[in-house]
Amino acid sequence: MDELSSGNWKVVQTKTFTKWVNNKLKKAGFDTIDSLFADLSSGIALVNLLNALGKVISKYNTSPHSRIQKMENLKIILDFIKEQNIALVNIGPEDIVDGDQKLILGLIWTLISKLSISDILTSEFFTMKEEILSWAQRVTEEYKNVKIEDLSSSWQDGLGFSAIIHKFRPNLMPDFHSMDPKNKYENCSKAFKIAEEHLEIPKLFDPEDIIDVIRPDERSVMTYLSQFYQKFLSEERQIAAKDKLKNTLKAIDWSIEARNSYERKAEAFLKEKKIVHEKVSALSSILKTVVEELRKIQDTNTDLIVQSAELHLLLNDIQDVHQLMSLKSYHPPERLSVDKIDMSYLNVSSILDLNSIKCEVSEFENTEALELVRVKDISNQIYTISDKESQILAVSSNEPKFNPVHLCSLSKQKAADKLREFFESKKEKLKRFIDLKKASDLMIGDAKKMFKIKDVKKSGLISISDFKKILRALRFEPSLVEDSVASMEGSISSEKMEDVLVRLSYSKMVKSQIVNAFKEIGSSGKLKLDSLLANYSIKGLAQIVGENNEIEVEKILEMVDE
Repeated sequence: MDELSSGNWKVVQTKTFTKWVNNKLKKAGFDTIDSLFADLSSGIALVNLLNALGKVISKYNTSPHSRIQKMENLKIILDFIKEQNIALVNIGPEDIVDGDQKLILGLIWTLISKLSISDILTSEFFTMKEEILSWAQRVTEEYKNVKIEDLSSSWQDGLGFSAIIHKFRPNLMPDFHSMDPKNKYENCSKAFKIAEEHLEIPKLFDPEDIIDVIRPDERSVMTYLSQFYQKFLSEERQIAAKDKLKNTLKAIDWSIEARNSYERKAEAFLKEKKIVHEKVSALSSILKTVVEELRKIQDTNTDLIVQSAELHLLLNDIQDVHQLMSLKSYHPPERLSVDKIDMSYLNVSSILDLNSIKCEVSEFENTEALELVRVKDISNQIYTISDKESQILAVSSNEPKFNPVHLCSLSKQKAADKLREFFESKKEKLKRFIDLKKASDLMIGDAKKMFKIKDVKKSGLISISDFKKILRALRFEPSLVEDSVASMEGSISSEKMEDVLVRLSYSKMVKSQIVNAFKEIGSSGKLKLDSLLANYSIKGLAQIVGENNEIEVEKILEMVDE
């Protein structure tokens, strides 16, 4: 392999930059060049290139023949470039006329980086290199066999280029997941060919230019990658909107099903609770069957206590998801309210003090029975605690403590198992919620530091433009940044910034974002669910889906809090 320092970098850059220049010239309708060093000497090709980049020079010699005429043209061009606030170091007209390769390559790189790539970058907190690298890492992060660490050697196996294509055009790279990183030439050749033939991204260098060297030329790789960045940047809006809408719809789907489940179970609970109390009243007049009936009551009562705990925890889950996804608060119907779904063990011994049923009655009063009630009461208390750290403390410090030896009846054994299962499930959910909050808090801390830097006047406000820069510095996708500030005007406070960041970190969507997502992904305020939630079995949403498996945006907006 060649070391770049031996001069290979110059060969690769010459090839890359020449193809880049010709691509720009060709698209703008100008003649292409054969030699990057010889064909720029008159200044005409440079004028055309600047024109292709949107920078028009109107006064210059269109037919320079002598060295002096060429140098005059080149002076006009170099002065014009400097007027664009672009610094040029140690290069003059004579260097271009004389074909100084190193300085000419430097000039072309300046035009690429300052007039082409920089126009599509949005963060002043990142350098151009960091921005392109960050984007490449972001769009390839879901591919386990792709590890992008730099803009050089990370691209030698061709999987990085292939992953970007697969991310945005999976149909063009259907066999991506079977690609072998050892087949470097095959992978690079395939990616370059697909990009050129289907994406109109010209190949700027050959596979061997990045494979047969220890460290590929960074500027060449960056120039090539910038074409992918520019090509797919606009598509990230739709992808981001689709992902966020997908999460929102899944949350709503879960919420509808969970609420229906709560109401079904609460209805059944109330019926069984009513039956239990009716049977307790009737037992005083049915002495002959009291032992048998008492056992049935005991089993049903035990199950109801478990159901009570389950219902409280389910209601708490609903509140957690609604809070996380900014859905409207859910309040059960009055007949199914929290106080209606409570259940305690019945002290029937005070009602029926008969020797024949003392053994059965004792089942309601032993240590394990009291433990069941205690655990149920903890479940009820969790529902009233808003702070998640306090909730997980309550769950962890009050886990069910049952002695299997004392669990005489099968119903109590099953009840104990169910309560343990409920507590473990709730503890895991709370831990995930807290982990999300910690990550969000850390990000908000970084944002506040940048806010202080931008708040030069110490007014507690920064411009929307500066806020966008902070969001980009936090590595949010450009489409999310634009969506987040679309309705903002003037300036933004630290508190408002924090609200926006919380919503972004939890992938929450406000109503306006949902409407925009429906516009971008669907049509006429409707969206086909199978196009968005493929391979996902909907349950709750099935209740509000219309014909052709379409859902109306208004139906979703009814579920979302302001």
